[in-house]
Amino acid sequence: MTLRSQGEALKLQQEALRQQQDDIHKQRFESSFFELLRLLRECRDQISFSQSLGNNANGIKAINQAVMAIIMRRTNKEAFPNQGTCIDIYKNSVHAYSEISLSPYFRVTYRILDRLKKDKILSRDEKLSYAKLLRGQLSSSELSLMGLNGKLDLAKDFSTLLTEFRMLKYLPPGTIRTELESLYPHQAFMGHDD
Repeated sequence: MTLRSQGEALKLQQEALRQQQDDIHKQRFESSFFELLRLLRECRDQISFSQSLGNNANGIKAINQAVMAIIMRRTNKEAFPNQGTCIDIYKNSVHAYSEISLSPYFRVTYRILDRLKKDKILSRDEKLSYAKLLRGQLSSSELSLMGLNGKLDLAKDFSTLLTEFRMLKYLPPGTIRTELESLYPHQAFMGHDD
């Protein structure tokens, strides 16, 4: 075997090893991704929200009630004067009282998106595919709260991640989406193919 053919053989072995390492990484990533989705569902089930004493809801029902409370306060200015924006209402009427159960949920969501962004092995298309899987697990009420939470000072770069992975695409038209459209770049509401 010539020196040149030995070099080519070594190069092929290195490429095969790199491909094998990438495949192992992708398998581990997928496994941890689905474990984080499971954890996200558990955190969602632990969310609680109470509009009044004795009227406590949990899980997705709590999220739906919180969103409805924000919309009602925002649109009914006569009954709730000086409520401010949806973000103000979320911060003062939802987050302030439910932070202990909401925070783990948002931290897991943040972690999933942050891991996608920082991964150096996954292709852009693979990252978007995982983001779509995550988005498909979330109701429009969950996306509404995420969008509002992303604009709080304590949310770090959560809004950037929501925008990059276009997580707000399926927010229904209405009060919250209209406000979030004025705060987020248009990209946050677009599909990945747009």
